[in-house]
Amino acid sequence: MKSILFKSEMTAAILAEDPDYQKTMTRRPLRPQIPSGWEMGTSNAPGMTLGAITSPHPKKDRFGLFIRREIWPGSGKFEHGIIAFPYRRPGEIIYVKETYWAWGLWLHEYDAKKGRKAWRFIDRTRDSGRRYRFEQPDQPSGQLGNRLDYGPAWHKRPSLFMPGHASRIQLKIEDVRVERLQDISEADAKAEGAKIMAPHFDGFVSKSKWTEHKSEFNYRNGFQFLWQSINGPDLWEENPLVWVITFKRLEDTDERYQRVAS
Repeated sequence: MKSILFKSEMTAAILAEDPDYQKTMTRRPLRPQIPSGWEMGTSNAPGMTLGAITSPHPKKDRFGLFIRREIWPGSGKFEHGIIAFPYRRPGEIIYVKETYWAWGLWLHEYDAKKGRKAWRFIDRTRDSGRRYRFEQPDQPSGQLGNRLDYGPAWHKRPSLFMPGHASRIQLKIEDVRVERLQDISEADAKAEGAKIMAPHFDGFVSKSKWTEHKSEFNYRNGFQFLWQSINGPDLWEENPLVWVITFKRLEDTDERYQRVAS
């Protein structure tokens, strides 16, 4: 099963019970972007076209954005390619990776690949009958560990290393499209989990300033602030093509946990 990374504030928005504040959409840059000399579409359908290659091709059966380039100017004949969607295709289930706490210990032992000793975390959460945590465990002193501890304890683990069986969130991809980052609509910015903000992200807004400039406060400003806080200002200014992914969170069921564990 494919995975997707989210910051803690975004997982909280996905888990929000109030649909008015629930995150149901995310944007991820195309990697790579469309190469120079290429454009979106196929020989029969210029513009954004998503699908899977069915003819012989190194990326056969991969779902993504079709791209084309004319073999020579004015020929009307095209070479085709595809920028693969990293999460398979709509209808697929993916699990969310986030920062979490696991019960285990660190070993400092020889790593054949690195040719030297290296630290390795041994996860014993499931073996010990415990459940993974998503907030710092409220445990007695000595239960929160570090690499120098010899016995098992709770350790904070980066989202990148989360295994599928540790995830508490599964998402069903409902729709995918491609657009420029800065073309986001007000409705989409709200669906991204953004908050209403001022154009220049003022931390405090007086009542008089709100009344005078209320037309400038919107979710798009909040999305820009959110994007830049995660990805930095440069990527916003580049205005890249992004995957616009609409998803639905699956409810907590025995079937869901069984599927993650397998």
